[in-house]
Amino acid sequence: MRNNLQQLWENFLETSTSEEQELFIQFMEGLNRKKMRINDSYISSFLQLDQILKPNELEMTFPITPLTLNALDIVHGGITATVLDTVMGTYAFHLIPEDKAAVTSEMHIHFLAKGEGETVTAKATCIHKGNTRLVMEGKAFRDDGTLMGHATATFHIIPRV
Repeated sequence: MRNNLQQLWENFLETSTSEEQELFIQFMEGLNRKKMRINDSYISSFLQLDQILKPNELEMTFPITPLTLNALDIVHGGITATVLDTVMGTYAFHLIPEDKAAVTSEMHIHFLAKGEGETVTAKATCIHKGNTRLVMEGKAFRDDGTLMGHATATFHIIPRV
């Protein structure tokens, strides 16, 4: 395994573009964020999600990088959907007992504007909290304040294993 990694690394250094090297740095920084427990998941680590818990809201921000862009050089809709699911799900965890977990059972999303600029901020609030499910709302904003995505999702509350 180590020899294979060494060979891949040497080939990468010889053939990669500066953009690919920047992406590699972002990937390695993501691994470090996960290792240091800055983020709970690899996807949150690679996206460099930073979060702020506020009264009645959770906010997550990520930088727009080549990793987050589609072929049109705007934020990929799948990235926006992933971040909205992540911010709503993470906030759901803050609202339930520690012996419970919340899993997405359905999600609706409307893409309202293209993702561009330097950062995207996603915010989650709770619309309904019951004993077996939560209904959450998420909004994604460009750094100029434009609403680029709106989502609602239902999270099923299950025992934590």
